[in-house]
Amino acid sequence: MTITTTARRLALKASCGAGLIVSATCAFASVEGYATKNGDAWQGSLEQVLKMQFVSDFIGERAHIRPFLIPQAKSYSITTFRNQGIAIDFRAKHVTPEGEPDNNLSWSIAEGPLHGRVEGTPPNVRYIPNAEYTGYDRIVFNVSDNLDGDTNGTIDIKVQGSYTNFESGQVRPLALNSDNTRLYALNTPDGKLEIFDVSGETPALMHSVPVGVEPVAIALRNDNEAWVVNHLSDNVSIVKLNTDLPYVKKTLHVGDEPQDIVFAGRNNVRAFVTTAHRGQHSPSDLDAMTPGTDRADVWVFDAPDAEMEKVITLFGMAPRGLAVTPDGETVYASIYKSGNQTTTAAHNYRVWGPTSTINGKPGPNTDADGIVAPNTGVIVKYDGEHWRDVYGTRWDHQVYFDLPDYDVFKIDATAADPKAVGEYTGVGNALFNMAVNPVNGAVYVSNMDARNELQYEGHGHRSDKQTLRGRFIKNQITVIKNGDVTPRELNSHLRDSNPDGSPSENARSLAMPLEMAVDSAGETLYVAAYSSSKIGIFNTRELENGTFTPSEDNHIEVSGGGPAGIALDESRDRMYVLTRFNNSVAVIDLNEGRETQSVAMYNPEPDYITEGRPFLYDARFSSGRGDSSCGSCHLFGDMDGLAWELGNPDGVTTENPRGYVNFFMEMNALPVHHPLKGPMLTQSFRGMDFQGPLHWRGDKTGTYQVAGESLEHAAFKEFRGAFTELLGRAEEPTEDEMNKFADFVMQMRYPPNPNRNLDDTLTPDAEFGANIYFNEKTTGFEAENTGNVAMITCNDCHEVDPEIERFGTSTLMSFEGTEVSQDMKVAHLRNVYTRIGMYGLKLRKRTSTATEMGPQVTGFGLSHDGAIDTLENFLSLNVFHVDTPDIPEVMEYVTQIPTGLAPIVGQQATFNLTSQSDAALVSTMMAQALAHTFDSSVRKQKCDLIANGVIGGEERAWRFVDTGANTGSFVDMHGDASSFNRLRWTSLIPGNSITFTCAAPGTGERLAFDRDEDGIYNIADADTSGRKPTSVQAPDPDAEPVQVERAEGAFWREESQKESGIFPHFDNFWAFDFFN
Repeated sequence: MTITTTARRLALKASCGAGLIVSATCAFASVEGYATKNGDAWQGSLEQVLKMQFVSDFIGERAHIRPFLIPQAKSYSITTFRNQGIAIDFRAKHVTPEGEPDNNLSWSIAEGPLHGRVEGTPPNVRYIPNAEYTGYDRIVFNVSDNLDGDTNGTIDIKVQGSYTNFESGQVRPLALNSDNTRLYALNTPDGKLEIFDVSGETPALMHSVPVGVEPVAIALRNDNEAWVVNHLSDNVSIVKLNTDLPYVKKTLHVGDEPQDIVFAGRNNVRAFVTTAHRGQHSPSDLDAMTPGTDRADVWVFDAPDAEMEKVITLFGMAPRGLAVTPDGETVYASIYKSGNQTTTAAHNYRVWGPTSTINGKPGPNTDADGIVAPNTGVIVKYDGEHWRDVYGTRWDHQVYFDLPDYDVFKIDATAADPKAVGEYTGVGNALFNMAVNPVNGAVYVSNMDARNELQYEGHGHRSDKQTLRGRFIKNQITVIKNGDVTPRELNSHLRDSNPDGSPSENARSLAMPLEMAVDSAGETLYVAAYSSSKIGIFNTRELENGTFTPSEDNHIEVSGGGPAGIALDESRDRMYVLTRFNNSVAVIDLNEGRETQSVAMYNPEPDYITEGRPFLYDARFSSGRGDSSCGSCHLFGDMDGLAWELGNPDGVTTENPRGYVNFFMEMNALPVHHPLKGPMLTQSFRGMDFQGPLHWRGDKTGTYQVAGESLEHAAFKEFRGAFTELLGRAEEPTEDEMNKFADFVMQMRYPPNPNRNLDDTLTPDAEFGANIYFNEKTTGFEAENTGNVAMITCNDCHEVDPEIERFGTSTLMSFEGTEVSQDMKVAHLRNVYTRIGMYGLKLRKRTSTATEMGPQVTGFGLSHDGAIDTLENFLSLNVFHVDTPDIPEVMEYVTQIPTGLAPIVGQQATFNLTSQSDAALVSTMMAQALAHTFDSSVRKQKCDLIANGVIGGEERAWRFVDTGANTGSFVDMHGDASSFNRLRWTSLIPGNSITFTCAAPGTGERLAFDRDEDGIYNIADADTSGRKPTSVQAPDPDAEPVQVERAEGAFWREESQKESGIFPHFDNFWAFDFFN
């Protein structure tokens, strides 16, 4: 269809005359102020244009037909395990000139894998890695229609070893028995409780007891019984100690991601466990749409009977630490990421209205070349009366809720109905551990307090305020005493005027304070400074009064690094410290103030993890002042629950080379990155492998790749500038150091989704929402009468297909609609459920948050800056067209997006004479372990099902294996097979106990039979040491460097791009240029 220029202009003139298009369009002028146009009018204008049939036909042909006349190969990624093959299906999109799907294609392998072989006939093949190979591999395939042309696609393959890194933070990993002769240490990476005889000079290992996945806290009910909190298994293992072979005698299911445990009440008759307010075993509903919901749970158990009494809910996000008074009457519970009364005043979605940040946001507004910054929000902090930014500007008109900032709760542990009876505010924003002074009752809270109300990284040559560089975090022990809350900064010797620090200042600093211990006299407090690899020693009176002077003389170095737990043996002036970096127990002589020995626990972690971990946490290496590291915000590799404005006013605008989701988005694209990007939420380091460019805007592009590395690996190394521009380090890390850091970070994994059913199905509401998500065109510019050619499904951008490592992102760029001032990389959705808790956004249409919303548990919600409170309001942006009644169901689905691990992973059930209630759970475990054998949509196993226990006074283990016909058997190390029912009956014999565990895929053989993978099974292996070599090498480490240029072809781009050099203006917006 040919449309003359005259006809186009006449059509445009008619639209202008009818008032359908804004005046700037009708004047054919350069449209200035991308973020200052009225989003409503702009959206409506474009939709009116699209209702013209010739426009719709033109765009439809170019968006849905022309790009796919040549088959477009789809590149994706898959994961398998050492010595395990995996099915691969090559994919492509191809249509006829009439727009009909055409699958009459020819397939071939253009480049074979370098570390394996391919079996079968394309497009359906099977990849078999070379024996014992681990690392990355790649297959390039070709697809052709034998007429118009062909394209290549790439299948990136990860061959994983037997260890999955969850990087769980230890909370209370050590305990001593009553006479200090036995030390109980949690071997978190190996899932074991290690029992040491410490009656002599050197701790001697007595037993290694399998518990759950990622044990993080232990408490002794008495000398005969230990309770172990398993963070990933969502349970508590009760371990019987007074037997020749200690074993798990009961598994208690609790809420999601439990953190800590204490015994309290009269005679310690109750156990208290902190968990998130969600989980398959929890009575707590995530309740994502209800404002003011308590989101912190404390489970209370009758300890002697190991039966749940109740779940106490607290007004906060997920909790972490617990402490108990010596008399057992009071328990203190702290909120982990409790916030600090900061929030984002949203940028103006409705433009020139009274809430527009562009009318009042102070500070630099151009880059170093004078290019105007996009319209963004501003971080504000409550000062007791008003919400103010760093300049003191009031933003009360932008914040429609309160942040009471409840940090620590006081619980009556002896009441018939235990509940919170008080709360404390102003403690800090990241609360780790607590301890109670046994003499004066003071509560000490180890924490960090972020200064995210300040702005910018870099030296700030163009800023009229000092930047965050070198001074963005405070490390504290907050004292709660007599109702007063007094934060005590551990590094009071540091001054904002010297963000670079000095060697002396670095040496005196303590960073990331975790577990504490107070001596029986109440005079001395010891704190494990995780990021300093030191134990800090404080006189409690000086700490409470704030009169201490930071000094190296009051530090004890621990050689292993990363001290996470402390146990005091005052009778021998000895301290035991669990050092996480090397997974060991250090022995400290308190008289001499030094480490005397270190005893290693077995560590299954590959070298790339142990070598890379310090780069995340080590503040002495990372920062000039020794007080901060990447881990100061990325808590244990995850989020801190805050947004930061980390733009750099000294920077310049750069081009974004990443492609967009589709043709229509490319027509609207603004492919640049301005250095003043506005507030952005801290993102997790988990699950970055295979997810495309990094950070919200994709501004860590990964376009320069060396030694065959992946885009993501290269992109992560682009964060090297944060060491000098934010942490205040004198020099950036070396290439080798950044490679080690990236190797470590790229292997972090998300935990399973706690909201999906354990059989990996959806709840009914989520099923309804999923149908909308995948099948209804709800996003874009609506023009139903002409076919909605500019509309797409949620999944077209936020692609969900866990079999090809898609968890809500297509990895491409997205035009964010007419109300958002910057283009973003399509974000994954795996952790949306963890960001629910802020309600109150006046700028949107819907009624649920159109008025003052009262107290909220967090100041940050959804979207890149945390300014959107609910999915309901997010979906009320003009670019979305989800029917209002359907939004709760869509939200339900989004909170159940798969994370890369099936929900069954980590689940456990224990069977013995007194514990037989979890047969249905084991049936689900078995079905999930075999799902890949009978469900063609499942490429690899969802879990490795194993069993451990004591039978007839001997340690036994089994692994569940496929025996055909959708059935399996439990096979021991001798090859003898047993059914579940047989094992269950065996467990009924007094003294026998068996615990079934759905371990992470690929880990079963190691966990069940061969701990060190040396080919000698555990029972016969007198030397458990070393580990099988495991690599994360690139497919071709000798490859030449690659510079990825801006994507061209496939979609109509050149005539429709906004001019990147004059951001944020545009001269060639398609709706105007179309008629020229």
